[in-house]
Amino acid sequence: MCEIQFILGKDLSEHTVEEFLYMLETGSYGNNDATGIFGENGVFLKWPKALYEFDHDKVRDIWAKLVNSKTRWLVGHNRLATQGSEALKKNNHPFRNEVCTVVHNGVLSNDDALKSEHKLQYKEQTDSAIIPHLIDHYFDAKVDELEAIKLAMEEITGSYSVFIHMNASDNLYYLKNSSTNFSFMRAETTDGVCIYGSTRKESLKSIGTQLTNGVFQVDSLMNRSLFEPSSGEIYKIDIQELSIEKVETFKPRTLTSITYYGNQQFGGAYGNYSNANDYDTKSYNTASSGVLSNRQQKRDAKKDVREFLRDTDSDIGEIWNEFLDEFDYASGLYLDNDNIDAKLQETDVKFNMASQTIVLTNVPEALAEQLETYADGRIWGTTDRATKGLVNLTLTFQSVIDFVESNSGVRDLNTEIKV
Repeated sequence: MCEIQFILGKDLSEHTVEEFLYMLETGSYGNNDATGIFGENGVFLKWPKALYEFDHDKVRDIWAKLVNSKTRWLVGHNRLATQGSEALKKNNHPFRNEVCTVVHNGVLSNDDALKSEHKLQYKEQTDSAIIPHLIDHYFDAKVDELEAIKLAMEEITGSYSVFIHMNASDNLYYLKNSSTNFSFMRAETTDGVCIYGSTRKESLKSIGTQLTNGVFQVDSLMNRSLFEPSSGEIYKIDIQELSIEKVETFKPRTLTSITYYGNQQFGGAYGNYSNANDYDTKSYNTASSGVLSNRQQKRDAKKDVREFLRDTDSDIGEIWNEFLDEFDYASGLYLDNDNIDAKLQETDVKFNMASQTIVLTNVPEALAEQLETYADGRIWGTTDRATKGLVNLTLTFQSVIDFVESNSGVRDLNTEIKV
């Protein structure tokens, strides 16, 4: 998934802005298609690349611009492209119109239908872009901003974690549904009280800590407290008081499951994911340009897959069905009445040709863990884990093809893909 980073303080010091950029860089390793930042005093920045790919001088320029802006808060976004090319600036977060500015983490499934139903006009090609335009649609003289946000979010289906800044009132809100994660942390620092926020809780835990004397972790913060927002609640972030308050509730729409057989869809999905655990320093990336960039490696890998599909005269739907047959056999599920066909009856499967990924929502957790282990899948969110044991999962075209090729029973898939 994408990631969102946040920081708020009375006066953001040079150090706290650096902490914000550290969180944003950490998030960029696994969400490496684009980076965006917005805040007070006209801060609105976005680039079609990951922050970790910037050289040291560029990052220091960004740091200086943010410090000099005198903004009291910043929202950052690490994009993992779903739909809409990241090469086009309009498709990257944040999104804004005359009414509001928004960043979103997740995947929305009914954005096209809502755009058509409400006759909304906008040029962005991403699912996330529907949010500010839908709020704008409802916000008028008879509907206040909270009610407009509520009406908009109750129409949207999918997964979401959202920051919304209302331009006229200067109010900042946060909301989510149960399919995404986000945490806030209030901390007392030498610069005063700050509120941090991140999709990645580990990023918050690392703020103000360092390893010293070998194995002991010393916390330089005087006090810290974590808060995890609840699904279906709208929170106002009080800039002046440095507080967060629940101000409204809404009813998130439940995604109607689609039987995957005969209903596979080509649409929004998550792109490739790379592990950020190798990052363990606050210094910025200055790697030699002699090594292929992450973006070039991704382009080459996608080219290999396209060539494979062309050379074998196959499409990804055919290979997906072959994958299901082979996985059913290799996992031993075919021996059970409750085989992979039965297990995926409530699963919605979407293919994204641009990012070459397959997104499965409403997957039984046990099956998802098998797909994660044997087919390099990535579990990225829960649907209703507590009561139904359902999660969401992303597979890449490459991993599906590799699995089919490496198992006996492969038919007409003998062309090798270059790695």
